[in-house]
Amino acid sequence: MLFSSRERAQIEQIRENLIAAGRRCEVRNYAVDDIANGTRLYCELWVEANTDYHTASIMYASPIQLLRQRALDPHST
Repeated sequence: MLFSSRERAQIEQIRENLIAAGRRCEVRNYAVDDIANGTRLYCELWVEANTDYHTASIMYASPIQLLRQRALDPHST
């Protein structure tokens, strides 16, 4: 598993980037009971080949790290 998120759009964006780079991956959905909202889906992004995991993790970490920095500093460009 590369990462998980409740936000399907985030998973799909990273999945599309990995597929465009030739890395095979898949999204797995798991039902999670949420007391406040009922059952929700929790998504995980899995890299299919162990040999692709290192490259995929680097590709994932770079844009996410940038987004986290922007979230912490709303004045950054």
